Amino acid sequence: MGKRGKVIIALCLLVVLVAGAILAYGTGMMDKEHEKVKISVMFGGDLLIHMPVYQSAQTGEGYDFLPMFREIRPYVERADIAVANLETTFSGRPYSGYPLLRCPDELAGDIKETGFDGVTNANNHAFDGGRDGALRTLDVLDDTGLKSSGIREEKKDPPYMMFKRKGVDIAILAYTYREGTPEAPTLNYNPISGDMIENVNTFSPDTVKQDVREIAKDEKQAREKGADVVILCCHWGQEYQPEQNSFQEELADMVVDETGIDAIFGGHPHVVQPSDVLERESRSDEGVDVTKVPVYYSVGNLISNQRRETLGNSDTEWGLLASFDITYDKTDDRVERIKMDPLPVWVDKYYSGSTRYVIVPLDDDLGDSDALDTSGNLSLAEAAREEAYERLGIDKKED
Repeated sequence: MGKRGKVIIALCLLVVLVAGAILAYGTGMMDKEHEKVKISVMFGGDLLIHMPVYQSAQTGEGYDFLPMFREIRPYVERADIAVANLETTFSGRPYSGYPLLRCPDELAGDIKETGFDGVTNANNHAFDGGRDGALRTLDVLDDTGLKSSGIREEKKDPPYMMFKRKGVDIAILAYTYREGTPEAPTLNYNPISGDMIENVNTFSPDTVKQDVREIAKDEKQAREKGADVVILCCHWGQEYQPEQNSFQEELADMVVDETGIDAIFGGHPHVVQPSDVLERESRSDEGVDVTKVPVYYSVGNLISNQRRETLGNSDTEWGLLASFDITYDKTDDRVERIKMDPLPVWVDKYYSGSTRYVIVPLDDDLGDSDALDTSGNLSLAEAAREEAYERLGIDKKED
């Protein structure tokens, strides 16, 4: 074969290779490999520490709350990030229950040991110990190694808590409803002292547009500091109502429309309310992109003394370990998907030498619960599970 023939064959091979490369690219074979990670963020609801609750934790040397959490501990530890709403204060002695909640410091270390990474403290009881109590609470949390969001000591401090998991930075913002006016706000009708007003994240139906702008501003600050995912926790709604109210829906819609918040947890009603998935539309030259934003309107109580025998309402006895399972695409730096994963839990209260409270997971392993074996309250737990599954729309046959 002559040189010219060899050149023609070489050119033909080159054309075939180029065509193959184009075909491979067109069919996705040459697409970049996407690095995706899955991260679970759990919200445990209201730690509403009434007097009977902390009195039951009393020992000869102090207070031990760990037995209350022992049955949910494996679930909390399994989450990549676990937080709860601290609906009490570490204001120091004298301790007290409702209406001014002041809890022993030992609770902080025990929720940390249970596996919680942080707490939200933007709620209506945050100033039950006054300004000094609110600041002391921050000190106790800091000394324990628990992060917090909702109240900060200095205005310059971040208005969020940040966690890094699997190379992804996740920020959690917390906001609460307030009474009074923006100039003289109150929480649980306790004044927020003047020098702390700007250090507490609050909202009100009267100033909701301005408040959403503040949420957007805080989210932007978190993004600038590296947050890949931003979650908002809202203390809102009407107590003991099993449905969200119009303001909860209005605020959620505004947050979705006017911010880049990725998901919303809610608390305060002390009962579980429905969840929803809202949609955010963004337009570009390529068309309309729709982002789904999941919302738990209320995850209920994690622990409290609100019960059938105290309020005539058994809905307050159970709540959720509510999780967002986040799939994050690290290659494209975006949230690909957020799945809601709620686990109902029930507070078993019984007498065994003294009054005991134990949070029991309402899963298929109820029969293995040491607390229920001791209390004999399996039938009550099963009834709570039935109510929870019905409220959540869970088909037991598929579970």
